[in-house]
Amino acid sequence: MYETVDKDSYVSIDKAKEKLGFIPKFSNKEALLRNYHWYLKNLNSYKNKKGITHRVPWGQGALRLLKILF
Repeated sequence: MYETVDKDSYVSIDKAKEKLGFIPKFSNKEALLRNYHWYLKNLNSYKNKKGITHRVPWGQGALRLLKILF
């Protein structure tokens, strides 16, 4: 992730809008700022805790079903 932070990336939500009627509540800028402020507010509760990183593949769970349907 750190190696690509300076690169543009785009994700389309057209299929979610079309098939599910999805309407985003926040713009990309608003979502990033909300998440960043949440991170700052909760940072101390996660310090010194071990966990998994973003480099670990997600369990597919319900996502696997959605991939099959769409």
